[in-house]
Amino acid sequence: MVMPASGMRDCPFCAEPVRIAAVLCPHCRSDLPPFKYAKPKWSGNLGTILFWLLLGSLGVYAWSAFEHQSKPSASASRTEPGYCTAAQYDKDRVTMAFAFGSGVLQNLPEEQGFGVLVNDAYWARMNYRAKVGFMRSLDCAIAGPGKALANTDVRSQGTGALLAKWEGGTLNAP
Repeated sequence: MVMPASGMRDCPFCAEPVRIAAVLCPHCRSDLPPFKYAKPKWSGNLGTILFWLLLGSLGVYAWSAFEHQSKPSASASRTEPGYCTAAQYDKDRVTMAFAFGSGVLQNLPEEQGFGVLVNDAYWARMNYRAKVGFMRSLDCAIAGPGKALANTDVRSQGTGALLAKWEGGTLNAP
């Protein structure tokens, strides 16, 4: 609604300026009709235009952000294929060094083949997805970038029982 900045309007009978809130003209003593506030013709359109411009800008921003993420960068094309890239290898080596250092993991004795001994309580608390992620990290940390372990036994530290087998990137229960 548009209201004159001066707070005045013209009397429809004598054309003298009167206050907008006046109900009686002080000049001609006529009863004044209520003041009708005028709507600017462009106000609804301007709000709509601003809304769509803002929404469109956000859409372009989101599209460009996701478009950028979906394209491989020049450095990504030089890395090894698969999960175990050079950067991931460095991260996984630190993670596994902590796991071995804290006693969560131990190497299997030579006579039992290739694998790891895992803390039973730690293994039991992990869901399947976490176990797969853990084994992928172990696989990357041991085999190195671009390589994979063929088979790895996961055994209990307490009993030596087979908890799982890591075979070609798949975690299988015994």
